[in-house]
Amino acid sequence: MNSCLKFIKKQYSVKITVQFKGRENARPEIGETLLNKFVEIVSEENQKLMISEIMVGQRSRFLTISPSSSGKSASPASTGKETVNEKEEQKV
Repeated sequence: MNSCLKFIKKQYSVKITVQFKGRENARPEIGETLLNKFVEIVSEENQKLMISEIMVGQRSRFLTISPSSSGKSASPASTGKETVNEKEEQKV
């Protein structure tokens, strides 16, 4: 965690990965909870972060944390990702 904070202060992006082995694959929500706790702790230290959504791999979960130049938290629209509501509005 300290290394992550050092990299963010130097304006680098950090990719956090949780890999599952064996029986751990049956409980992927534990990995997501772990990532959410990590993000919570890191965001307390530095409020100017862009945090991607948790991505799902076959045997892993990962996300990317990067410093934000604007000082605001990332919204799905600012990261180039659309939410379900935005997609529905575009169809209408």
